[in-house]
Amino acid sequence: MADEVVRHNVANGSVTERWYDGARDDLVLLAPHGGSIEPSTAAQVKAIATGTGLPAWTCTGHSQTDTSAFTRFHVTSADISPNEYPLLAHAYELSPARAVSFHGMSNDGIKVGGRAQTAVKQHVCAALQEALPSSVMIESVPWGPYCGITRANIVNEVTASGESGIQIEQSRTVRDNHGETVSQTVVTALDELRVAVS
Repeated sequence: MADEVVRHNVANGSVTERWYDGARDDLVLLAPHGGSIEPSTAAQVKAIATGTGLPAWTCTGHSQTDTSAFTRFHVTSADISPNEYPLLAHAYELSPARAVSFHGMSNDGIKVGGRAQTAVKQHVCAALQEALPSSVMIESVPWGPYCGITRANIVNEVTASGESGIQIEQSRTVRDNHGETVSQTVVTALDELRVAVS
């Protein structure tokens, strides 16, 4: 269960933040566009957070009108801050070595971005390629609309260095059919790197 919940007042819809407190401070999980904004992403994070004890922040949005939740409630990751989302402050306070954000995209497959080192992103890609069917296209993206490399992107900004965020963009098919496998594989891959340098 979430340790803290904040429900924001919005007309004809709902936006809800959840903070899952964890026993570790080296890795934080994020799902800034959960609910009906980018479906299944918050569920991915909740499953891993509750199963592993990792700290996590999710934000979900649902629309009660004909206007889609994405159109109404999608805020770019570079524009999200604790000023508007107070529970996100917990992630900043932890100042983790790494952070991972899970997102949805209209493209096929999975794109791995963020400001983390190229070798780290390649390790995550290799782990995903081993865990998922060969039909799922997986690539590391150093630039483009899904690269997640801006310093203001929360997945980068919450990390101690500001340079260690990993952004996971996934198609709807991947989220629906392999969501928990993706999130578990990403966390396991990062834990392998943590053990290797410890």
